Amino acid sequence: MLKEHFGLEIEPLLKVASEDISLEDWLAEGHGDEVEWRKQMEMNRAAWQSPQELIQYLQTFIQALDNSPDVFFRLGVSKPYFVKGFFKQDLVDLLRVVEWARDSGVRYVRLSMG
Repeated sequence: MLKEHFGLEIEPLLKVASEDISLEDWLAEGHGDEVEWRKQMEMNRAAWQSPQELIQYLQTFIQALDNSPDVFFRLGVSKPYFVKGFFKQDLVDLLRVVEWARDSGVRYVRLSMG
């Protein structure tokens, strides 16, 4: 809803990797077959991006939230995670981590679920 409301591109935040695991572990844990494993590992490789790309997006997103402090009310969102500022704080924390990575000379970063 925020993407549409603000007209923001969210592609950098959609690049999320899962755990890189061996084919043997993938099969043993019942995640699927080898074809599915290969697809997941390719998605993991594609999740790498430059820190600056992610930083620019996060700064724009956070600024949009700052400029519309009542956006969740207007969108009918009532979950405390959003209305009490935890979502925005998570974005700010992520921004700081990615800025640290960039400033430390890291060339590529990726968001991960695991």
